[in-house]
Amino acid sequence: MKNNLACSQVMALLSFYIDGKTNYQVTNFVQSHLCKCKSCYAKYEALAKVFSNFQDVKMKIDEIKPQNITPISSYSESFKEKMSAYLDSELSDDETIRFKKYAIANQPVRNELEGMYKVKNALNNSFEKTKNDFKDDFSKDIIIKLDMQDAIQMQEPILKIASIFIFLMVFCSVGLIVLLM
Repeated sequence: MKNNLACSQVMALLSFYIDGKTNYQVTNFVQSHLCKCKSCYAKYEALAKVFSNFQDVKMKIDEIKPQNITPISSYSESFKEKMSAYLDSELSDDETIRFKKYAIANQPVRNELEGMYKVKNALNNSFEKTKNDFKDDFSKDIIIKLDMQDAIQMQEPILKIASIFIFLMVFCSVGLIVLLM
């Protein structure tokens, strides 16, 4: 087998090569190409540096001891559902008051709510902005097309019956003409 790897092939293999997940023959082919091609070698060095930095960061993260504070993301699913229902104004008045008291007493919950409100407002604003940018209401057009298809499908049985009736009339007329002759 010749060692004629193209640059695109080397780029596809590079991350596996850096991780040491290539077999002996592929490793030799990639090394040979990197010795000949300055462009691929520069990309290899950059990617190897990124991998090294990533591994350093991962090791530092693994060394950090988790604190006793429970992050908001690890609250129970029922709490997340309550928070979502609160944001969407789906709670009863009593539940809303209890949730507000709980949120006021807990800083992480308040922070999470503020972030969620910002996201909700940003989504609403972007929706309104893009809605005003479109002259055509695509959803209305689709609904009209679906209604037209339903109307056509509802008329199909009537058309079939009418065509059978017309066929029988023509058949009987022709048969009567033949008998009378």
